[in-house]
Amino acid sequence: MTDAAAVSIRNVSKTFGKGGTRALQSIELEFQPGEFISLIGPSGCGKSTLLRVIGDLIQPTDGEAVIGGKSAHQARLDRDYGMVFQEATLMDWRTVEKNVSLPLEMMGWDRAARRDRVRELLVKRNPRLAGRQPVVDDVCVAVGWGQCL
Repeated sequence: MTDAAAVSIRNVSKTFGKGGTRALQSIELEFQPGEFISLIGPSGCGKSTLLRVIGDLIQPTDGEAVIGGKSAHQARLDRDYGMVFQEATLMDWRTVEKNVSLPLEMMGWDRAARRDRVRELLVKRNPRLAGRQPVVDDVCVAVGWGQCL
């Protein structure tokens, strides 16, 4: 693999949870600048997991993603790329708080500052959520999409 690649996936593996669900195993890929890439496969084969690793939304268990010669994390912090989701949607694996804090997380805010700001926005400034603190800690799919919006 070369440093000239737009994206290099180097021996990336990802295992989730205590049960050891392996989503990715020893993935090696390289995308050159200007290439158009499609990830095709059945549901549950790891396409979204790989994209989350590339986008620095999750960390691989092993290996690394290199974007333009930088770690995925550094490339994200340097705003070397942007993300466009297929649909305007919430990430159902994240809590309400973590969905709202994603832009702050992408900008490098520390965890405590993100939590304080999100709690201020969701709880103090939103009368609909007054007295409903547990909703902020729930995963969106558990509380219903209308409550997450």
